[in-house]
Amino acid sequence: MRARKERLYHNGIPERCIFPYQVATQTLASFIPLEKLGMKSKRHGRLDPELQRAHYFYHQGVDGNGSPQGEPIGTLHLCRGWPQLGHPTEPMTPSGAHASRADAFQHIERWHRARVEIAVVLDMMFEHEYPDQLSFFRKAHRAAQWYEYEVGGYHAEVIVYKCFSKSHVDDGDKFPTATWPCGSFTGGYMEVLDLSARFAYFPGHVVLGWTAFLFHRVSDWEVVCPSEDVQKRMSAHRVTPGRISSVSFFPTPAYKQLYGKAAGWAKDTQWGKLQFEE
Repeated sequence: MRARKERLYHNGIPERCIFPYQVATQTLASFIPLEKLGMKSKRHGRLDPELQRAHYFYHQGVDGNGSPQGEPIGTLHLCRGWPQLGHPTEPMTPSGAHASRADAFQHIERWHRARVEIAVVLDMMFEHEYPDQLSFFRKAHRAAQWYEYEVGGYHAEVIVYKCFSKSHVDDGDKFPTATWPCGSFTGGYMEVLDLSARFAYFPGHVVLGWTAFLFHRVSDWEVVCPSEDVQKRMSAHRVTPGRISSVSFFPTPAYKQLYGKAAGWAKDTQWGKLQFEE
């Protein structure tokens, strides 16, 4: 992988990026309401109906000795523009998180700024592993780019916030999907059922592949008590333990509308709502 004429080698998300991202994501989840567990997904067409369980994740504080505290869990889809379900040719709209409160765009843009380096790393991985897909990937992203800090080629992200999953395929995704976890946990392996394989899937480990065609799941995980140094850092930033997974993807319905569009198309036409004659 090459950047600025320097060859870079890394087997995952750089360690220096993981904790700041965890802080930024928990901060975002404290402002933007998490989606209801079990709600119908646009990406999981063949989904186990019990994918999520409506419950709260309980922890005992960062040192394991505090009083039990409930913390909401769930998912958060962040997509700048995609078609409404059942209306694939109509003008695209942002995911619900962007309209959850008056200042939602500000919080989401701040989150994008905090993950810029991670987005660059994921883009470089994609370039290295799937060069034949790269030009389509990046051209569609340039047409859709909305935030200044959106870099790379992925069009949408979903945060899986301290909850569990069961076997599914991401059959709403166009390109290979990138996913990686962070937090304080044990377990949580990536299991690809169609390959009869289980992969280590610890903080910073990246799974990049065609999850639109392969049934997969994350095995059950448990919270672990981090080291004393990490506990102090978590306390200083008011971060709670648990597992957060981040998935970067490109929705197929959005790609179909973005295909062949010029850079800046989303802003110029308000996602297709405004049409101009040449």
